[in-house]
Order: sequence, then structure tokens, then C-alpha cells
Amino acid sequence: MSFSGNTKASVSSLPPERDCCAAAQLRAMLSYAAAFDENGVKFITETPEVSDMFTSLLLVCADVVATPEIKENKSTVAYKTEITEKEDIEKLFALFGGEENIHKVNKHLFSCKKCAKAYIRGAFLSAGFVNSPEHNYHLEISTPHADLAVDTAVLLSEKIGMPKISARKASQIIYYRESAMVEDFLTFIGATKAALDIMNEQILREMRNQANRHSNFEVANLGKTLGVAIAQQEAIENLKANGKFEEMTPQMQELATLRAENCELSQKELGELMIPPISKSQVSKILAKIMKFYELYKDEKTKTQE
Repeated sequence: MSFSGNTKASVSSLPPERDCCAAAQLRAMLSYAAAFDENGVKFITETPEVSDMFTSLLLVCADVVATPEIKENKSTVAYKTEITEKEDIEKLFALFGGEENIHKVNKHLFSCKKCAKAYIRGAFLSAGFVNSPEHNYHLEISTPHADLAVDTAVLLSEKIGMPKISARKASQIIYYRESAMVEDFLTFIGATKAALDIMNEQILREMRNQANRHSNFEVANLGKTLGVAIAQQEAIENLKANGKFEEMTPQMQELATLRAENCELSQKELGELMIPPISKSQVSKILAKIMKFYELYKDEKTKTQE
């Protein structure tokens, strides 16, 4: 099962806390069903636990008995529940206070503080999707009904944070793309394991990015150090070729020879090869003297040529 399917299965195991919450969750599942009007209800899901939750709520909240039909093809299994009896449809309309309210949130029907959570949970179970955090952070709920999308977005802004709404073909998509908002949504509806999975993936991404930044810094720093060493090596070879090498002090000559023969070594490693060994700071100072000596020689040579 997909990450989204596993999340829905987990949420479906959570029973509504009160009868009013059960009714709120059923209203959301009906409002966001594949079809719900005077002709009946068509509720389709690929998650068997969601199908079981829907039929249970129908029985408990509206005394409507329904049995899902299993549709299979090569890659997926769908559970379709249809309600067409006029008496049953009227019972469901009554849950909303009339047919004109079936595609609205109807917050005035919430009887306790937990009803909003139950409603949002039902909307997600019916028409929601959450992407696996291994790819990107995305959670959405879709509906063809613009008023329902706006009402739900307002409810979400009050309980979790303002989502975005966009049109996709004939549907309105309510969605979050920030990892923190997706985590908050999942935590709010009780999908704590899915929220933790997203948090863990976010931590892993940050660690990988930090490691990559550190590696890039090390590579850049190594390139810079190697460039300086090559410049020092070229200066030393030039001094040797023009008979100026012996004019330096013995210590400068010893270090210059080591640098010329070991371009890849760090200043610390060069210091350890000196007899007696010297510190990294001492190596730095002596190399600076060698380069200064080389620059003075170049200046004198330029003046002579002029």
C-alpha cells in the first residue's frame, strides 16, 4: 500500500470521540464523496479500512445499511459504496439540515470542540492524498465544489494554518506543500506515525545537505590550498633557476626544498618534516618570507630590464 493509503488506514482505526464527532466525520466523507446529490451517493476508496469506516458511520449515524462492492484490475483494488434508495438519501440529507447544505462545512452543526478535527479527518479520508516524504512534501484534498473548498480552507486556517487552493481540471485542490504544515495537519487528525516519518525525512535531508555543504567547502578549501602551494613551488623553482635560491637563509632553503618536492602536503605536515620540526604558524611565516623574497627578486629583475 502507498504512503497515503497507509496513512488513511491508520487514521481509520481512530474512532470518533463522541456521537456529534461521528456525524461530523460522516458529513465530511459524504460531502467529499465521488458523488452525492438527489440521485444518491457514490463513495469510492482504495483503502479497505476507509470503506469500513464509511459504512460503519452510515449505520451508526443515519441507520443506513450499505455494502461496498470490490472492483479489481491488474494494479489496484477499489471499494465502491453506492446508496440509491430515496429513504436512505433523505436520512443523509437530514444530517446536513437539508439538501442545500450537503456541499458546505456547516460549522454550526459542530456540537463540541472535537467536531472540527473529525470533519477534517473525514475530508482527508474521503478525498485526500499525502505524498511520500521521500519525494516531496505535499498533502491535498480535492472537490469539484468551490463553496466546499473555500469553507474547508477557512476551517483549516483556524485549526492548522492557511492552505492554498488551486484549480485542476474540474476540481478545486486544497493543499499544503511546506513540511511543517503537512506535519501539523497529520498530527491534528491523529496520523502521528506519518507525521513522524515526514519529520525524520526532513532531518535526514538537512543532514545530507549539511554534509554536502561541508564536503563542497572542503573541496573548495583544498583547491585554494593546492593553488597556493603550486604558486610557492613555481616561485621556488624560479629562484633556483636564476641562482637566487642560495641567498635565502638555511631554514628558508630547507623549507623551500620540502615545499618544492611535496606540493600536496599541508603546512602542518611540512613543519613535521623539518629538522627540528616546527609549528604550522612558523611554516606559514617562513613561506611568506620566501614569497616576499621572490617578489623582491622579480621587482629587481623588472627594473633591470627597463
